[in-house]
Order: sequence, then C-alpha cells, then structure tokens
Amino acid sequence: MSWQAISGNPFFTVAFPIILTFVFSTWFSNRSQNKRIDDLNKRIDDMVVSLRSEMRSGFDAVNRRFDDVDRRFDAVDRRLEKIEAKLDNHAERISKLEGPALVRA
Repeated sequence: MSWQAISGNPFFTVAFPIILTFVFSTWFSNRSQNKRIDDLNKRIDDMVVSLRSEMRSGFDAVNRRFDDVDRRFDAVDRRLEKIEAKLDNHAERISKLEGPALVRA
C-alpha cells in the first residue's frame, strides 16, 4: 500500500482527525480539570484547618467558663461544709442551754 492509497481512505480523511481532536481535547481538559480539582481540594483543606482552629478556640472558651463555674461551686461547697459543721453541734448546744431553763420552769 502506498501513502496515497492510505490518505485516500475515508477513515484517515474523516474519522482519524476527529478521533485525534477528541483525544487531545479530552487530555487537555483533564489536565486543566485536574488542576482545578487540586485547587479546590487545597481550598477545602484550608477551610477545614481554619474551622478546626475556630472550633478549638470556641471549645477553649467554653472550657474556661466551665472551669470558672467549677471554682465557684467549690467555693460554695466549702462554705456549706463550714455551715454544716457549725450546725452539727447546734442541737447539742441548744439542748444544753434549754435544759436548765426547762427544769426551772
């Protein structure tokens, strides 16, 4: 077969240029599409990192508030323990004080 016979074939004159155009356009568009996808993935990763840091700072603020509430409850518990210690002996002291008065009456 000669080159002229091949170039006169309808496959090489019509279909082959269309196939080549399709292959090259797909290849080039995939390269640019992959770059876009990579850029999008990088932006999503950056957003995830910033969201995590914001959430950590928010959780840290909440933890500080809970720590403050815990300290206040501890202070209230200490005061209640002091009051309860005073009240434990209160009934005995009242009976000692009222006992002689009841006997006199």
